[in-house]
Amino acid sequence: MSSKYQDPSNKDVIIEAIKNSPILGKLEKIIDKYFPDWIKTSTPVFSSDYLFMEKNWKNFCAEHKTTPKRIVIVEFLSLDSDHEVIQILWDILTKMGFCVRSEDELTLCKNCRCALPTERYYRALGLSAPEKYMNVCTDCSSPNHSK
Repeated sequence: MSSKYQDPSNKDVIIEAIKNSPILGKLEKIIDKYFPDWIKTSTPVFSSDYLFMEKNWKNFCAEHKTTPKRIVIVEFLSLDSDHEVIQILWDILTKMGFCVRSEDELTLCKNCRCALPTERYYRALGLSAPEKYMNVCTDCSSPNHSK
């Protein structure tokens, strides 16, 4: 998968276009042109089961004098030197108030579509609440939840 998102030979042209596109709409056009499959989905909130994730995101935004926009789930993230363009996009989106995470880290509740950690990420974080991993929110899995 990394070769799909590896820096192309015209990396310098893309980076210059990104730097000259501080407006979100222009940035989206660059992403669509060079990495059309990168953004998988987005959602406005984390599950209430993971309020610490929401709090961390809001704190980050406050520290960077921006407001939380959306949680964006992308196909791939990397910090290695062959993915500088992806890193710049990730950095700019994050500084604009987007919480950018890979699909290896986050997924969406199948009912309400709020962000949840993937099972692998849940285990890697060593989470103990909710008591067991579920691919739906506690609220959505409750017997009183109307579908």
